[in-house]
Amino acid sequence: MYSPQFELLDYQIAIDREINQEPENMEYHTAFFTGHRNINDIRGKILRLIHLAMRQGVREFWSGMAFGTDLLAAEILVERGVRWKAIIPCPHQSIKWSQTDQDKYQNLIENASERILISKQYTPTCMMERNAYMVKNADLCLAIWDGRREGGTFHTIQMARKANKLIFQFNPKTDEFSILEPPNQLSLF
Repeated sequence: MYSPQFELLDYQIAIDREINQEPENMEYHTAFFTGHRNINDIRGKILRLIHLAMRQGVREFWSGMAFGTDLLAAEILVERGVRWKAIIPCPHQSIKWSQTDQDKYQNLIENASERILISKQYTPTCMMERNAYMVKNADLCLAIWDGRREGGTFHTIQMARKANKLIFQFNPKTDEFSILEPPNQLSLF
């Protein structure tokens, strides 16, 4: 008898096995977040991504401090007392946000374990430079991505794939977690 529930459980067991059987020479110490701005009810999904990354050995997380996924991830990391870096594209990144959101942003930055400023002033490319910095220097990508083939999240995932980064993804449209492996690694699926 077919049961989608058992299929999902088997799929999750397969993902857990794959995650636990990474090649011994692969070490993951840092992970960065990328994701959409306006996604509801993802707190638990971000916690799951953090948990999956920690099972891979990640002990430091990076947030690009963009409105949406990045800020929610930073908030969760502060609440949990986890070491994290604020990767800030430019001063006054939040200048056009509401006062409440600016205050929240400033509080999060003050609670970061470390702060890295990418550009001393706003430029049309500073957000992409921040994303490129995270892709180049972190070991793992944690993505809240619904599959859209446009925008900053999509472009960051494309950069991460080209850089052969392992990506743990949650798709809010399908409510599914997946692993986007680097193109040069073998898959268990």
